[in-house]
Amino acid sequence: MASAFFKIDIIESKPLFTFDYVIYTLKNQLLVRNLEELNCKRVGVTLAFNPSAFGLDQNKIKFDTISKIDFSIRKLKDGRVDMIIRRYPDEKDLHYYKNLVLYSSYDRLICHPT
Repeated sequence: MASAFFKIDIIESKPLFTFDYVIYTLKNQLLVRNLEELNCKRVGVTLAFNPSAFGLDQNKIKFDTISKIDFSIRKLKDGRVDMIIRRYPDEKDLHYYKNLVLYSSYDRLICHPT
């Protein structure tokens, strides 16, 4: 049976803002400056995070999948993970190394013309 692919026309805005996936630690901890520093560490990530898409070795890094972003910050502050990978720096107690960005993207509005 043959499958068909359809082209869907969309209207999209210019990028509204950009965001980066970075490695956050608490401000009283050292910055993570390279990916090798993740080895044997407990790294908090959200459910949608795919380590292999970022070139991270799942055999060397202990990923702790966390259901909500707020929980990842709580686990970091409680010492249950060593660092977290996420976007949006909305917590003043966290910092990251600006030269180590795992992924950059942007959000924009997308509509289907009807």
